[in-house]
Amino acid sequence: MNETREERVAALRDAIDHLREELDQLHKDENGALHEVDALERDARTAGEAEIMQRLLEVYTRLVTFGSGLAQASVDLMIPPTVYYTSEQPPESA
Repeated sequence: MNETREERVAALRDAIDHLREELDQLHKDENGALHEVDALERDARTAGEAEIMQRLLEVYTRLVTFGSGLAQASVDLMIPPTVYYTSEQPPESA
């Protein structure tokens, strides 16, 4: 099944829009995480070590989760192998 150029362009635009959304979300979460780390620094004098470690783990987990979403959005931008072939069926290795 060969895609038309317009279909490939539309798919790339969709992938770019998805990446833009992921970047926006990552930026919001990064800012939120920075504020939370600032709060942790302020609370470090009164909070227990276990509580601080738990909150740091939550911040780290959130950043890793959105970082992996960003990585997936980047993968989505990759051109599918069928774009490189002019025949109807790409090689099995693709």
